[in-house]
Amino acid sequence: MNGRGQSFANYSRKASPLTLKTIDQYHELQLFVKFLNLLLRMILSCFLIKTHSLISSAQYSFLRKHSTTTNLLEAVNGWTSSLECRRSIKILYIDFAKAFDVVLIPKLLLKLCSFGICGNLLSCLRSFLTARHQRVSVGKTLSSPMTVKRGVPQGSVLGPFLFLLFINDLPDIFDPSIASKLFADDLKSYNLDDYRLNPSSAQTALDSLNAWAETWQLNLSIPKCGSLLLKGINKYEDVYDLEIDNTILPAFKSVTDLGVVIDCELTFSNHISVIVARAKQRSILILKSFQCRDINLLVFAYITYIRPILEYCSVIWSPAKLCDIDLLEGVQRFYTKRLLDLWNIPYPDRLIACNIQSLELRRLIIDLTLVYKIVHKLVCLDFNNFFVLNTNNRSRGHNLKLCLPRCASSKRQNFFAIRIIPIWNFLPDESVNAVSVSIFKKSLISINFQPFLSRAHDMFMDDLV
Repeated sequence: MNGRGQSFANYSRKASPLTLKTIDQYHELQLFVKFLNLLLRMILSCFLIKTHSLISSAQYSFLRKHSTTTNLLEAVNGWTSSLECRRSIKILYIDFAKAFDVVLIPKLLLKLCSFGICGNLLSCLRSFLTARHQRVSVGKTLSSPMTVKRGVPQGSVLGPFLFLLFINDLPDIFDPSIASKLFADDLKSYNLDDYRLNPSSAQTALDSLNAWAETWQLNLSIPKCGSLLLKGINKYEDVYDLEIDNTILPAFKSVTDLGVVIDCELTFSNHISVIVARAKQRSILILKSFQCRDINLLVFAYITYIRPILEYCSVIWSPAKLCDIDLLEGVQRFYTKRLLDLWNIPYPDRLIACNIQSLELRRLIIDLTLVYKIVHKLVCLDFNNFFVLNTNNRSRGHNLKLCLPRCASSKRQNFFAIRIIPIWNFLPDESVNAVSVSIFKKSLISINFQPFLSRAHDMFMDDLV
């Protein structure tokens, strides 16, 4: 986009004749605009995050060391901790209608002023946001330009970050007993105390949210909003309806939260079934699309297009049930069996031939890598919210051993911060104190993790000796 919001494709139509020189000029202008976007983003990030720490801790998008995984992990950590104490949790899922496109520019500029942004920086941002135009091209016909009065410029480096600033105060409107997690315009809020003791808190939170949305003129997509109840006690039945603008919200049995299916039992079996079906469908499509059965080519296609489906946010839902573990592994079994000369080869040998690891082992390594990042402060997650350092110097092992708490709830036992502790404590000192993530991962190659795996699919160095 140029400074007025017109596309470069439309802008180029004004040049007559169109020469290589003018094309180079447009490319230079496009690069210059991208550079300005990046520069403004860096200035805002430095000013708001590093200098003044003004960005809400509930926001996880468009920020360094933040991701969908950290968003979900923080939330599920709180949920399983509450369930361990037999507290019920009411989770509110809120969806905004076309949030990026309806932001009012004057109100966005007002919020930028509230952050202390002024002078030339504010003038530059005002110039970036105002006096923009757009038009539609159909064939060789162009519509007349129309002024863009709402929305942040999408496709730019700066636009999403400006939207983040616009909704930065949203988590502050709730009562302290309500926690919130934001990822761009995706909001979930839930009670920190026992929902059974104060069921009206959820409706109060919705009323506050609706009032905030009306003030800042962001429309809620009410049909897509709803709630999910996690029961601390199985016998509890929720008889309270939640509503927004006199519209009763549905009570979900399961909901897709940032790509992960969350069910009311926190078993994640539904999510595993969904991703397995999607991965198998893609596996069949790839196998049908290639006549060649070359192992290297098809393994590369598998690693690129199929395996990421089976591993996205695996630290959240990594299964404990053998049936779910085998269901996931079945996708890789199915795919590798159809590669050249591997039909009658046992699965462990197929893994060696394809130079890949079992999915179960990869999930374990992903878990360990995240622990390493938390311990060494490479992600936004607070170590003290997940782990307790073992200060007993008499015990054997490395200097970063973690205490393993006792858990009565299976949901808490199977959660990342609990299930990974024995494996982390098993690691040698040179692994946990590695100077980088890549060196840490390389150090894991020589370790035999078979005692921690449910299935003996992988060959370790001890087995090859």
